[in-house]
Amino acid sequence: MNIENDINAYADWTRTIWEPQNGKFEETDLTVISLGFGGEAGEIMEVVAECASGSALDIKNATKEMGDLLFYWGIACCAFDIKPSHILDNILEIDGVVNEYD
Repeated sequence: MNIENDINAYADWTRTIWEPQNGKFEETDLTVISLGFGGEAGEIMEVVAECASGSALDIKNATKEMGDLLFYWGIACCAFDIKPSHILDNILEIDGVVNEYD
């Protein structure tokens, strides 16, 4: 399995689901994508909060919400014309991320 090809192919697939008007991502698309991304992050936070309050991890719901978040990440990559593999290759080079985990 080649993760670089797979992750880029996934982002390309999200583009087949989300076809922007006129073939170009507009401000409205970017707004909906960002709200969707934030909303799904909130859904994941709710799964974690339930665990913190003593409930068992709902792995089915966690998987669904993380998949939804990944969809918005993939379509955001398309909207900004950034290959997901480029992000993965370069994430550790970003000072904030490296310093946070050192």
